[in-house]
Amino acid sequence: MTGNWAANVVTISGSPSTTVGSPFSYTVNLTGGCGTVTATGSITVTPANTITLTSAPATTSQTVCISSPITNITYTTTGATGATFSGLPTGVTGNWAANVVTISGSPSTTVGSPFSYTVNLTGGCGTVTETGSITVTPANTITLTSAPATTSQTVCISSPITNITYTTTGATGATFSGLPTGSITVTPANTIALSSVAGTDARLYVSALRLLILHIQLQGLGLHSPVSNRCDW
Repeated sequence: MTGNWAANVVTISGSPSTTVGSPFSYTVNLTGGCGTVTATGSITVTPANTITLTSAPATTSQTVCISSPITNITYTTTGATGATFSGLPTGVTGNWAANVVTISGSPSTTVGSPFSYTVNLTGGCGTVTETGSITVTPANTITLTSAPATTSQTVCISSPITNITYTTTGATGATFSGLPTGSITVTPANTIALSSVAGTDARLYVSALRLLILHIQLQGLGLHSPVSNRCDW
């Protein structure tokens, strides 16, 4: 800053470039003429506002599930006396107190995601802003797309089930548990009956070895065997 006298006018003007020594007490001393005449005053120079991120760098560009809390975003400030906030999703708020800006909360909507927010410092000197982004992901969904009956079906052993299908949103994969090997509900195989032709005395003769094999197979499946432990010929 400088002072100037011209045509009986003293002018002090300029832009201070430092805060060191503020407040500055100045004196104007007239020269020439008679007597000692002075004028005094004071100029206080306030530093420009500053804002500095104090949470992790990744917090200014984070992705969260709807209704889940974000990781708090924090800044320290100097010079400012407050802050305003814009662009935050519903459920997330910003606050300035004791030179600390805090953005926190749980987003309750995905409409407009990703949300680009801005922090504007108020009071003090200068226009200082900070920006960031919050992406809100919707909750996972799963919807049956095959027939309703496919979720509770009965099939014969070794026979294919009717495919059960779902569509999903949000998920990146799925795990499965409780499925049987190859099918959903296992039922016994069809009953085997040995009989003769009606109206005749003819009988169906099966070798003892084949009857024994059939009996063992059915018992191994936990099914009732129509084959007795003895042969009636």
